[in-house]
Amino acid sequence: MFTMIPRGGEYPEDIHTSVWMKTGRQVPGGLVDGPLRKDIHDKQLGIAYGQPDEFAAVQNGVAVYGDDNGDYATNEPTMDGTADALLMMACWGARN
Repeated sequence: MFTMIPRGGEYPEDIHTSVWMKTGRQVPGGLVDGPLRKDIHDKQLGIAYGQPDEFAAVQNGVAVYGDDNGDYATNEPTMDGTADALLMMACWGARN
């Protein structure tokens, strides 16, 4: 999922970034990690949700996603993923 995309839709809001945590400003367009296999997620150290899991009703026991800045494993924008996504978007845009 991308931060702030689609506008008005479901996207990560409480992302694990210093910008969000220090200023409350969202950075649009970042590709966020997740979901992650539950058995791997459960072994991650230091994950601490600061609020109730808004996706608790749809967590399936196999994969986990948490839209909480305390979950670095599933809710952190990735530079490599974002760069790949931008390259794909540029290629698709060049065709049209």
